[in-house]
Amino acid sequence: MTISIAKKYSKKIAISTIFIIAILSCAIYVYYKYTHKKVVLEFGTFVGSMYDVPDWQSYKALDEAIFKFEKANPSIKVKYKSGILKNDYSERLSQNILKGNEPDLFCVLPGDFNTFASIGELKNLDKLIKDDKSLDLSKQYITAIKSGKYQGSQYAIAKEVDPELMFVNKTLLKKQGIELPSENWTWNDFYEICKKVTIDTDKDGKIDQFGTVGFDWKQAVYTNGQKLFDTNGNKAKFDNEGVSDALKFIILLNKLNKNYTVNLKDFDDGKVAFRPFPFSTYRAYKVYPYKVMKYGQFEWECIKLPKGPEGQNAGQLNSLLMGISSKTKHEKEA
Repeated sequence: MTISIAKKYSKKIAISTIFIIAILSCAIYVYYKYTHKKVVLEFGTFVGSMYDVPDWQSYKALDEAIFKFEKANPSIKVKYKSGILKNDYSERLSQNILKGNEPDLFCVLPGDFNTFASIGELKNLDKLIKDDKSLDLSKQYITAIKSGKYQGSQYAIAKEVDPELMFVNKTLLKKQGIELPSENWTWNDFYEICKKVTIDTDKDGKIDQFGTVGFDWKQAVYTNGQKLFDTNGNKAKFDNEGVSDALKFIILLNKLNKNYTVNLKDFDDGKVAFRPFPFSTYRAYKVYPYKVMKYGQFEWECIKLPKGPEGQNAGQLNSLLMGISSKTKHEKEA
């Protein structure tokens, strides 16, 4: 009788022990699975260059960044859809936003930023930036930082920046006995060189060599240190004296061409001394094989733009921004 009771008691203990072990095993499995579950972070981007220049390695920098990020954060997997063209990107992204399946973070083209920020699609980054001691925005251009601000708050950070430079036909200047301008050259230097090179080379009574193409009133305004609108974009400043001086300078430049409208073909044919160019174009066409495909018939270089009386040797800065979706479930990871 005693042996039977002992056996039953031992059996109950064994069953209870197995049950407890099973529960603990399940708990450990669920805990492990939950704590080690990979977060899939989706990044929205497009193929090629934002600046419409050859870029056969458009995904290289992104892939390298993802590799380093995933190595440092094994619980996070980053994915993106490849092959989306820049011209289709805005529409694809907008459709995904309407459907509620937008990426966790994504590239923002300049023309889309204000729209996305104003409708609440982009997350306000002020607190995240403040709490992240490893992030140093002072390493970026001030203008690039400002391009990601909306109503005083930061909603995006620049992924790429593309400053504007002055493309110089060195062969043409050398032919006219003119040296490459210095880095701190002025409107007056610019005008005098344009005046010297604007000539009729074949003596047929028509001007066929020119000073500049593409340097318009906007470049003149910026290089004269002027702003067309106030900080909030509510008030125009077109009537400033500095803006007026910029317009007068453009009129003076255009008079050199005797009513002829200089075009890009003239420049490509080596008949124009100066043309404002984005740095992305300089970078693309300064290396083989693109170097021999375009602008290979003359020597060329890029320098800063000429400064007006109230400005600096600086041009426009275009930025490709990155923002975080306000609807992301993975704010920390993004």
